[in-house]
Amino acid sequence: MNRVISYYFDIISGKRRGLISFFIRGILFILSVIYIFSFKIRNIFYSIGLFKTNKLYVPVISVGNVTLGGTGKTPFIIWLAEYLYKERYKTGILTRGYGRENKNNTIVLLNKNDITDYNITGDEPLLIKNNINGRIPVIIGSNRAKSGSLLYDKFDTDVILLDDGFQHISLKRDLNIAVIDALNPFGNYKVFPAGILREKIDSLKRADIFLITKVDLISFTEKNKIIDIIKSIVDHAVIIEGIFLADKFISLKTKNEYSIEYVSKNKCIAFSGIGNPDSFARTLKNINVLLLDHLIYPDHYSFSEKDINDIIKRKVSLNSDIIITTEKDSIRLYNIKFEDDILFLSIKLKIISGEEILKERIKKILK
Repeated sequence: MNRVISYYFDIISGKRRGLISFFIRGILFILSVIYIFSFKIRNIFYSIGLFKTNKLYVPVISVGNVTLGGTGKTPFIIWLAEYLYKERYKTGILTRGYGRENKNNTIVLLNKNDITDYNITGDEPLLIKNNINGRIPVIIGSNRAKSGSLLYDKFDTDVILLDDGFQHISLKRDLNIAVIDALNPFGNYKVFPAGILREKIDSLKRADIFLITKVDLISFTEKNKIIDIIKSIVDHAVIIEGIFLADKFISLKTKNEYSIEYVSKNKCIAFSGIGNPDSFARTLKNINVLLLDHLIYPDHYSFSEKDINDIIKRKVSLNSDIIITTEKDSIRLYNIKFEDDILFLSIKLKIISGEEILKERIKKILK
């Protein structure tokens, strides 16, 4: 599977040359045109009222993106939830639970130790729940309007956070935030499957605020280029910037917590199944982890016992001290038995520019 994914990205990025690659790119382009056309038809149906746009009883803040892969939506949802909680707003979170079984079921996550199986919920909802310590209800459901009504009726919420909601235009939102990954903001500027865009880049005009994440991992010139592209689409764009800070390491076996300094300068191997594994590797190197190898799996990858045993064997063969993974990946390891210990890195989002503007916009819709 890893080879297939790598081959696909080499094709769409243009790294692979030759007649076969050219033929595959042609097929992907045709499929992309069909995909774009279906999106346009859907949007037209919503604009003329053929498809219904649902409005909830309370303000909705949507967080989403226009690309496939990890932009940092989930840490930002956690940041927003913690901010609203501190401001004493009764908050609820809506999410679809990507990759879960029984997608027609509606699930409520509230107590920290209630559900631990990501097959039931998807990995990201559990990650959100674990970080907000069960203080805020998380509802997982494919019908976001129905789930939103449930949140309001059951928990009397003041505001609802819509996770991964940029393309979910069937639900009216009061604040639309698009998250942009500074390391790979728009891919090759082509729509899936010819590229990593979920829809054409001009769809960003629907956004009220743009959060550019990982700005510390690019140059000032690269950052300004991203800002110029955004402003060419939305000239009045409100742009905020964020970075991810390594917070601590946590043992999967013992739940013990370790400081960044305790782990740094140790020989480590890492593994991850996330949307942008390169940012994980860069973070480890920035905190002085001696990274011997980084094993990359597809996003939301379902690890098996064999996978983990192979990783442990790799650790032994390289004479590594520690195995490290991401917090999101750790969610998919709880039901796997393994002899060695694995640490996961907990990160926190820090907004370094535009935080006050963001808070003002949030308070404005909550008046």
